[in-house]
Amino acid sequence: LATPVLVAALGSRAGRVAEWLAEGPAGARAILVLAVAVGIALMLARASYELVLEAWFQGGPFHWVARITVHYLPFFALGVFLFLHPRLFARFQGAAPAVLAAAVAGTLALKIGLELSPGLLPGAAGKAAGYIALGAANVALAAALLGLAWRFFSGEKRWVRAATDAVYTIYLFHYLLIYVFAMLLAAAFEAAPGVSGPTGVMFTLTVLATLATAWILHFRIVACS
Repeated sequence: LATPVLVAALGSRAGRVAEWLAEGPAGARAILVLAVAVGIALMLARASYELVLEAWFQGGPFHWVARITVHYLPFFALGVFLFLHPRLFARFQGAAPAVLAAAVAGTLALKIGLELSPGLLPGAAGKAAGYIALGAANVALAAALLGLAWRFFSGEKRWVRAATDAVYTIYLFHYLLIYVFAMLLAAAFEAAPGVSGPTGVMFTLTVLATLATAWILHFRIVACS
């Protein structure tokens, strides 16, 4: 539902910013600025939810859905931004290995350091810094994984072409499908007497069901329309 708003806000109006980010050497500017921006956005999103929205949804059936949606909105916005600006996306996923390694190591070291030293930034400052470090680390890891995929899984292979063709459909629908399958599986495990649903099992089943459904959705409906 937020996609049209994000497209309008991050499309042509943000074109100059995207070009400026893409011009940085070896992808360092894109990785650094986007990691920090998403980290700050994550901190603001989580703080807004805890201060304003949590009281509205607390104890209701949509509490978990609302919380997770707000928490992951900055990462979804980053995906929309990169999709709308292919040159920046190419720079983001094609950054130099040294840049990616430094970004991952630096952000993870910051996140772990804050967790091991809770007294370093007490109270709200420490919590805010932890959210920023978490967001930045996830962006750096995403850039590294995309870089690995771009280097080792590109080419004229049939399955690579099929996956490339389906990736945007999977991206658009995976979040909704994860909600649906996770809630169905949780309800199924709760309804079955004497059966518990280990996190690993539920995660694996949710991932497989989501990928299979999105794949069928793309090649049976989207690609044929």
